[in-house]
Amino acid sequence: MYNDGKVTDNVKVKYDGNGFVDAVIFNDEGDMLVPNAMSWAAKPGSPMAFIRRATPAGQLPACDSREVVEILARITHRTLAAVYNPTRMGSNNGRNICSVSLLSLGGRSYTVEWLDQVQGRYWVQITGRL
Repeated sequence: MYNDGKVTDNVKVKYDGNGFVDAVIFNDEGDMLVPNAMSWAAKPGSPMAFIRRATPAGQLPACDSREVVEILARITHRTLAAVYNPTRMGSNNGRNICSVSLLSLGGRSYTVEWLDQVQGRYWVQITGRL
């Protein structure tokens, strides 16, 4: 795998349970490449995949970080590619306020906030019904 001209042997493939590739973790930082599930309906030139960056230790994860996308997929019983367009709408008192489209569920809003900042623990809470 080539990343910025470097070859790495630390490539991990995640499968969705049906034999399809759901994501590829492609570097030592833990960044993840997730296919664009909407590429078939997208405009020409739209990305075929998205990079979900891993969060450095001690920082609150961004709305579109690898950790948050994995949590959203797990709690909504969706594949990683089905978590589409996670976006930060704002922040308030150490809390990221976000929105996301979940394929076959529609749009949802959620927050990412500290549970224990000293220990680096945070939680993700979705508003509305799943």
